[in-house]
This record gives sequence, C-alpha cells and structure tokens, in this order.
Amino acid sequence: MLRRVLPAATLLVALATALLPLASPASMGGHSSLIELVRVEAIHLAVAAGDLLPRWLPDLYGRHGSPLPIYYAPLAYVPVELLRACGFAASAAIQATFALFWLLAAAGAAWAARSWFGRGARGPGPRTLAGGALATAALVLAHNITALFGAAALATLAIAGPRPARRHVATLAALGLLLSAAFWLPALAGTGDVRAEESLTTGHFDFHRHFLALADLLPGRAAVVLPSAAGAERPVRFGELLWLALLSAPWVARRAGATAPERRRRVWLLAALTVAALAMTTPLSRPLWEVVPGLRYVQFPFRWLLPATVGAALLAGAAVTALPLRWRPHASALAAATALWLVGPLLEPRYVFFDRERAAPVWVERAQLEQAREDPRLVSPDAWFDAATLHRRMVTGTSSDDYLPRSVTARVPPAGPAAEPLAAGIEVVTAGWGYPEVRAEVAVTAAAPLALHQFDFPGWRVEVDGTPRAHRTEAGRGRIVVDLAPGDRRVVARFGPTPLGRFAAGLSLVAAVLLAVAVRRAARRERPPAGC
Repeated sequence: MLRRVLPAATLLVALATALLPLASPASMGGHSSLIELVRVEAIHLAVAAGDLLPRWLPDLYGRHGSPLPIYYAPLAYVPVELLRACGFAASAAIQATFALFWLLAAAGAAWAARSWFGRGARGPGPRTLAGGALATAALVLAHNITALFGAAALATLAIAGPRPARRHVATLAALGLLLSAAFWLPALAGTGDVRAEESLTTGHFDFHRHFLALADLLPGRAAVVLPSAAGAERPVRFGELLWLALLSAPWVARRAGATAPERRRRVWLLAALTVAALAMTTPLSRPLWEVVPGLRYVQFPFRWLLPATVGAALLAGAAVTALPLRWRPHASALAAATALWLVGPLLEPRYVFFDRERAAPVWVERAQLEQAREDPRLVSPDAWFDAATLHRRMVTGTSSDDYLPRSVTARVPPAGPAAEPLAAGIEVVTAGWGYPEVRAEVAVTAAAPLALHQFDFPGWRVEVDGTPRAHRTEAGRGRIVVDLAPGDRRVVARFGPTPLGRFAAGLSLVAAVLLAVAVRRAARRERPPAGC
C-alpha cells in the first residue's frame, strides 16, 4: 500500500507547488513573458479574422506585418489559441498552457524513466515507433532551440545504441523530421530573406560572451543569473541533487551487473550525455560551437543545462530503481522533497504590470500583488498589448529585428493608411487590411506606383481588378509597390504559400502515410502467428 501511495502523494505535492502560482489572475513575469503576450495577441487577431493557420501576422511592426510564424515554431501557440477561443484572456491562456506542458513533461519524464529502467522497459514496437515519430515532429514544431537539443540526443542514441535500436531510432527520427517538414524546410530555406543571422547570433547573442566557468558548475555555485524577472537573488545552477544523481551512475551501473546489461549500458550512456551537456556550457566546447552548423543559434551555452538536467533527472530515477524494493517509495519521496527545498527561491513568483505613464513593465512580488492591482497607474499586460498598441508601435514579436525582411534598410514609422500613392495620378478611395491581405479601391488618372503597407516577402501576390499584376519591393522601406494604369480600380495583395512551401507540405503528407504503413508492418511483426 505504501509503495503505491507515497510516490503518488509526493508527486501531487510537487505538482501543486509548481502549479499553484499559475492560478493567480495576474500575469506571471518571466524571461520572455511580454514577448510571448505580443505573439499570442497577433496570432489571435489573425485567427479571429479567419486565418486559422497564420503564416503572416499583419499587425506587427506597426501594421507592416511580419513572417514570424514561418520561422518560429508554432505548436506551443495552438493550445493558447484554443483556450482563447473558450474565453480565456491572453495571460490566463498562456499560464494554463504552461501548466499543461508541465504536466505533459512530468508524465513524459516518468514514462522515459520507467521504459528505460523500470518494469515497463520494452523494445521497439508499433507504439514506440508512432510515439517516437510524433514526439520528434512535435519537438521540432514546439521550439526551435529545444529541437536542436533533441536532434543531438537522437543522433547520439542512434550512434551509441545496438544495431536494432539504431535502425529504430533512425526510422522514427526520419519520419518525425518529414512530418514537420512543412515548418522547418521553408524556415531554413528562407533564412536569407530576414535578418535572423545577424540578429540572433551577434552582439548580446554571440555565444562567445556567455560561457560558464568550470567552477560555477560545482554544487552550491550560481551558474548564471538570467536577465529577466527572476532577479539576481534567484540564480540558476546545476543543482546538488542532480550532481548526486550523476555521481551515483557508477554505483547504479554496477548494481545492474550481469543480470541487466542493457540497463547498465543505458546508465553509462545517460551519464556520458549529461557530462557532455555540462561541458558544452564551458569554454572547453568553444571549438564545437565554432564549427558545428546551427549551434550558434543556441546563443547561450548555459542553455545546455537543460539537456544536462534531463539526463541527470533520468539518472535519479535509475538510482531509485537500483535500491531494494522496500526502500524505493521513501527514496523517491525524499528526492522530490529535497528537490522542492533546493529550488525554493525559484518557486516564489513575480508578476508583471505595465506603467501607463512610462509605458514600461513593472515587476511585482506576490506580497505586493494586491497593492499593484489597486494602483491606477498600473495596468495588466493584456490590457496594454491590444490591437491598438500593436498598430501604433513598432512591436516586433521578438527581442530584436530577428525576422525583419532584408529589404527594409531604413527606419520605418508605423503605417498610416493601408495604401499610399508614390506619385500624382492616383487617388485612394478606400483602403484596409485583411488576414493576410491588404487592399485598396483607387481612382487612377495617370500611370503611377502605389505602395501597400505590408512588407514585401516571398509569398505575396498582387491582383488588380482580379488579374495578377507584377509588383516590386520599395527600396529601403520594403513595402509592396505595384504600378497602376488609368482605369485600374481594385488592388488586392494576398499572402500565400510559395512553391517550396507546397512541396514541404506534400513531404509532411507523404510522411504521415509512410508512418501509418510502418506502424502497421511493425504491428504485424509483433503479432504472434495464428494457432500459437
């Protein structure tokens, strides 16, 4: 009875401790909480107007638009938008989505530890094939940088595992990548169209500036202080419990002994991956950062503490399973309680408001939350980042100009009317924005160019009175420009998929069919012969 009740009770206490701060109606302040709120509002405006899978956000950059959804993994915003459709405010939807993903992460970690080290350990089969492929695709679609870590982990498992496992991992990884090709293939191919290279990898985001000293990884040392709402008194480090789990790996492997060679090999593999991830945070890994393609986009070496934590957490699960059966409930409860005590300073949330007078965020401790709500100068971020704010400010949806088209080389003010004649001979009768389009009714008395207030980008097509018309990009300001002739009346520019985008979508569809076939074949191989 105790073996079943104690771990479950401990897990519930740990989850409640982590999730209760999210229950506050105030907006929790985090490293990128305000940026996330901007994206959520821009996506919601597009979806509410009928663009259910937006690839272009017309409201960003002062109504000049942004291709952010093409480059930034979109999956995390799906549950947020579904919750908003159910009546949730933007901040509440974000916090509920955090809670959902935390629960999924906890369940996934438990499943991973059980499948590798517990009684539920099993070999490749149709369920693991389907689940692995879908999980790989979901990881790619959920977060760009985390997907890089996942790719490294899969590559390591494919190389280090036994031959059947290597084939299995390679198959599910390939299918997962193909399933998500509709996102990553156009994103990679289009990096030259935006300023991602210089914006995401230079200046403050240059990895050379953020290596951790080896001594800062030791227990009790602050590895990094994030420049966010966490504050200097809440440093991030590779915790003592994680170190204990890592150092216990030789003992766990020895306990496996000759009776469970596969478990022993997995323990050593996890330990090696954890040590490698820790090394990636230090200057020792500088040569790899400088030569491995795409690694510089991780930006901050301390982000490798994430996969190091995952590896050490699984080792902690392995250590518990290596104990005598009667000790395991107490050990798991003690480990969870110790972890909660060690991360106590990080569990005290801060909340964010906006100062109306300074148009700046204000971070508020929980003890001052009620006072902040009553302050007439402060307003919730939901009320601040509305459509009107996005339209009158050059809000980008990122911390910099990561996805600003390269054609924009001059300072661009927020848009005025949706269409603007660039020479005499055109009168704009009416003009406006759609999702994703910009349109104008014009009276043309002499041939002249018309600028439409959306940044030009691959995918825009212009029609004049229902007939396709060639367009060009305005020098410096990057807007769509179309040449009109007398008699032209209605101009419409719409954003749609490129030929490469259609090809990538086709790849994803083919991958779905291949996955179904592979799972069916695996199920047939697993099914016992008739009559046995």
